[in-house]
Formats: sequence, C-alpha cells, structure tokens
Amino acid sequence: MNNYFETLLEAKRTAIALMILIAFWLVAGFGVASVDLKIFSVPLWAILGTIGVWLFGVIISISLSRSIKDTKL
Repeated sequence: MNNYFETLLEAKRTAIALMILIAFWLVAGFGVASVDLKIFSVPLWAILGTIGVWLFGVIISISLSRSIKDTKL
C-alpha cells in the first residue's frame, strides 16, 4: 500500500509542475506580447513562448526526477 501513496504523491507533483508550466507559457507568450523588444529581429514573446517554455520544462523535469524516489514495481 505504501507504493500507492508514493505514486499518488508523484502524480500530484507532476500535475502541479504541469500547472506551473502552463502558467509560465501564458505569461511568457501572451503576457510579454505587448513588449516591443526584439532579439535578432525576433520578438521577445516568440522566443520566450517557444525556447523559454522548453527550457523551463527541462528545468521542471530535472527537478521532478531528482525529487522522486526509486520504488519497486
């Protein structure tokens, strides 16, 4: 029964990480759209909405993988 609770905790952490990633995507993509800043002639919202979200997702994935214990199946 202990594996069930560990799996449930892992699922909750993953769901929270997904909500954080979606919030970051909304802010990075749509929230920065009014800023008229360009990097190499590319708008800031386009960079943050694509590469920024990808990098943020990688960081979240690494932190999730470090917080999960290895359990027997």
